[in-house]
Amino acid sequence: MWPMIIMICVGCALLIAGLVVVAIQAARLVKAARASGINSLDEAKDVARRVQALGPRIEETSRRAKATAERLESLSAATGRLNYLYEQFDETVGFIFRLKS
Repeated sequence: MWPMIIMICVGCALLIAGLVVVAIQAARLVKAARASGINSLDEAKDVARRVQALGPRIEETSRRAKATAERLESLSAATGRLNYLYEQFDETVGFIFRLKS
């Protein structure tokens, strides 16, 4: 009988400890919300709605950034090829321009 009473007491103590942890986290959340200017539940819902609406826009921006990076890499490769061709042209025809001046 005593072990069962002890187990019930330990279970209740764990339950109370869990509630205390939840209360502390809730207090921190409320404090952070007030610090960011959210003072009511309606404002919190509005912020949550706006955050959810940002998801597709963030994905679109990420996709565009990836496409821009690919184009920039292609442009860099083309610039390297043009520099090579310019050097080859200068080696081949450069002496003519040097003689003229």
